[in-house]
Amino acid sequence: MKKIILIISIAIGFASFGQETIVENDTIILWSKTRPLVWADFKGKTKLAKKENGIYTGALTVAGPVFVHQMDKNGNMVPYPLTYFFKSLSSSISNDKLLLFHEQIHFDIAEVYTRKLRKSYMELIEDKIYESSAYSDLSNKIAQKCAELQSEFDKELSFSKTTQEEWRKRIDKELEELKEYEYLPE
Repeated sequence: MKKIILIISIAIGFASFGQETIVENDTIILWSKTRPLVWADFKGKTKLAKKENGIYTGALTVAGPVFVHQMDKNGNMVPYPLTYFFKSLSSSISNDKLLLFHEQIHFDIAEVYTRKLRKSYMELIEDKIYESSAYSDLSNKIAQKCAELQSEFDKELSFSKTTQEEWRKRIDKELEELKEYEYLPE
């Protein structure tokens, strides 16, 4: 299987209010439903497969939110998470299509939880809550839930296409349910 690392709190963003958001460059890819991962995106040092917690690691996906800031309707600067895939930190020892399908699901799970984070942040903003500790607490809770689901995904399947298809449907359903929180570059 594989291991995923979730990057949840990078203090410096790749974009900030008034600047253009980076969609893709040599090191990162912004999550998009129209831009699936390809093996050429995995530019990290390839590690030999190793057994971790009873699971063999064939690929490593590093993805998660990077926080940028934008102004809300009340003129307050608030954090806004964007889901990125980190090319130089992600690697694979394989070019198997089923493994790539697996890695894409991990990237999509990261996007689901970034959308949940955006939704939670919007609720704080609606309640006029701007204390950084509130945002931090939410980020930590959601990051933990994301990490738990990523682990559950890896533990539940042993590269059974049927099981991965079930997970694909589950994650697609969650992405659709959170569609209003999808980031759409202008």
